[in-house]
Amino acid sequence: MPDGFELLEHDHRAVEALFDEYEQNGDDQLADKICFELTVHGLIEEAELYPRLRDFGERTEEMADQAETQHTLIKNYVGRVQALAGEDRVPEMEELWATVDAHVREEETDIFPEMRDLGVDPEELGRALEAAKAKAIAGSNDAPS
Repeated sequence: MPDGFELLEHDHRAVEALFDEYEQNGDDQLADKICFELTVHGLIEEAELYPRLRDFGERTEEMADQAETQHTLIKNYVGRVQALAGEDRVPEMEELWATVDAHVREEETDIFPEMRDLGVDPEELGRALEAAKAKAIAGSNDAPS
């Protein structure tokens, strides 16, 4: 069975690689793919990860609130990137990357270890994340090829 935390970390590394590739060539299709991947990833975290995080009380609820605030910033950057093209996207993509990078570091150094320590079942989380991801992708009509 999949470990949910490892699945999320795998998604993080995949998006980092896409940002690295975008930095090299500035391709609009790649920017669109990054936006799509971030949107799907955000949906699954909001559907499955953060509700579980909230279950453990005030401290973890504050962590979930902060993570969701970061997701809102990321969604705003994604919207701005999608409204632009070519070189006009570059500054927004740089800001998007900085926000994503900080969010990923917080999740991997604070949230995931905290959830493991609190006894969140990584395999059950993994199954829930996989189901949420399949649903999010199926519900999207604008998946980049």
